[in-house]
Amino acid sequence: MRSLAKAEVWTDALDQAKELLHAGYKDPACILARVSLESTLKDLAEKFSVTEGSLDRMNADLCKAGAYNMAKQKQITAWAEIGNKAAHGDWGKYTDQDATAMVSGVEMLVADL
Repeated sequence: MRSLAKAEVWTDALDQAKELLHAGYKDPACILARVSLESTLKDLAEKFSVTEGSLDRMNADLCKAGAYNMAKQKQITAWAEIGNKAAHGDWGKYTDQDATAMVSGVEMLVADL
């Protein structure tokens, strides 16, 4: 039940992110996707007995634990970087296409759980 509730929240945040992207607001869309990404990694950390910590640490530890492969780890790192840039106001350092790829990628990651 708890996992279903979490998935619902992540899906809602990602739905909002997609709506924001569609309306031309890439920056808040990336922030919402970043929140969903970190929440997803925290849930995976629990499933794989990985200690919760920073997104980067959980990402590396989850890859080592076999939650996903190195290619997925690198994608997650890239998505996190875009989300961090959005959250810190570095809006010119990523494109609309980067934002779209991030939201889509996080959505696929959440769906794979």
